[in-house]
Amino acid sequence: MLRKGVRFVWTESAQQSFLDIRPKSMLASQPVPPHFNEPFIIAVDASDVAIGAAVLQVNDDFEHQYVL
Repeated sequence: MLRKGVRFVWTESAQQSFLDIRPKSMLASQPVPPHFNEPFIIAVDASDVAIGAAVLQVNDDFEHQYVL
């Protein structure tokens, strides 16, 4: 998948890895409330066509994103 023309085969192992991805399972679970006594991370990005920002916080070794 790093070069054009390389054939990709979706194996049983790839399917299981996809199903085991932690962030994917977290999307289907209840949101984690922010801890206001802990630091937040503000991530910003801009280009000629768009500007974006996200507020994140690390809880349980995972960056949780909060809607602005």
